[in-house]
Amino acid sequence: MSARARYALGMRALVLSALCAVLLSACVAPETGASNTAASAPAAGSGASGTTQEAAPSAAAASTPVNTGPKKIVGYFTNWAQYRKGCKFTAADVDASLLTNINYAFAKVDPGPGGKEHPKFGLAPLEANDLGPKGQYAQINALKKKYPGLKTSLSVGGWGHNEKADMWWLFTTMAEKPESRAEWIKASIAYVRQNDFDGLDIDWEYPADPTRGGRSIDTNNFTALLTELRSAINAEAKSSGKDALLLTIAAPAGVVVRGLDLPKIWQPLDWINLMSYDYNGGWEPHTNHNAPAPKVGMGVQGSVSIYMNFGVPADKIVLGMATYGRDYADAEGSAVGSMSKGNAPPGRCTGAAGILAYFEVKELLDSGKLKPAWDDAAQVPYAYGSSSKLWVSYDDPRSFEKKMDFIDQKGLGGAMFWALDMDDYQHGYPLISAVAKRYKK
Repeated sequence: MSARARYALGMRALVLSALCAVLLSACVAPETGASNTAASAPAAGSGASGTTQEAAPSAAAASTPVNTGPKKIVGYFTNWAQYRKGCKFTAADVDASLLTNINYAFAKVDPGPGGKEHPKFGLAPLEANDLGPKGQYAQINALKKKYPGLKTSLSVGGWGHNEKADMWWLFTTMAEKPESRAEWIKASIAYVRQNDFDGLDIDWEYPADPTRGGRSIDTNNFTALLTELRSAINAEAKSSGKDALLLTIAAPAGVVVRGLDLPKIWQPLDWINLMSYDYNGGWEPHTNHNAPAPKVGMGVQGSVSIYMNFGVPADKIVLGMATYGRDYADAEGSAVGSMSKGNAPPGRCTGAAGILAYFEVKELLDSGKLKPAWDDAAQVPYAYGSSSKLWVSYDDPRSFEKKMDFIDQKGLGGAMFWALDMDDYQHGYPLISAVAKRYKK
């Protein structure tokens, strides 16, 4: 993993954890699925019509019958895993038989040669080998020849897109005016078609978040962008005779959801990829779970409750599932909540402090260096090494089964994985395979 990617993952998780502590006091009642609180409102006088406590419908109105119908199985392919030493991951390593959709991460909002002074907005690749007949775009889309039911989307943005302050202006400026939105929409549809993708996934992290260059006007502008993009997609499909492009977003599980107008934003979308992970990590002084799913309190179920309570239909929510864990250094004990000393050193392959791919966790478990345990309340495993004092929170096939039970109970639209390259891909993708076994038809 590149230094850019390591920094991006760590910083994204740091911000989300702090924000989740504020927002995700939303609780899911064990029987009713009700939420007892809602997202914080935008600042008074901001002019944004974002997600506010006053706007939330009752939890009873959001109740959904059990639905075990067809589900989406969405995997993010990262275009930087090709650079890992000893465990690089490319399109050749993708088992598309397990998936209904692949989201290619990432492309970027491009201002064109005029730059900030005279922008002409469009899309551009992040990596030099994304383009071309043998590029990564072409390799991923070639999988559709073997798996005709597979759909691919180009994901735009990501945490790293706004990693540096000199890039903060791109999303917010592009979305600000009808003219700049129309310019970007036209160019983006052409770019996606030219490169043989079936859809566009927008991962703006995050609208109206001032810590990442956001402005209060982003809330309404993002809704307008998606609404206008849907209209343009439909018009392009009618004129070209092709299937309409898919339109999705990656959306946060933390308090930055207040920058989204949830009652409206889902309407032009095919679905929302909910980033329901990074609730805790080594930036905290004690150990805790990366993606807990308790019936009450902060975690996966509480995040889904927030979205549903603001009127997002259950089948429009695709639940994010982590194929990586969070690890802590010098934990004082094996229990959840033990004091620790921050992020553990990088794993042997992925190279990011505080993060281990599932295959790295499994190697440590199989070697006996970690002893696994299970948290019944959080419905996830964790592990501890008494000699190394390494403490790891992760997901395994059992916790994925629990999350699929929740998906079925709530009638959610399916499962999304961040990311394909962090499952144990050299040994059959045990995490993603567990989901495919239940949902792939």
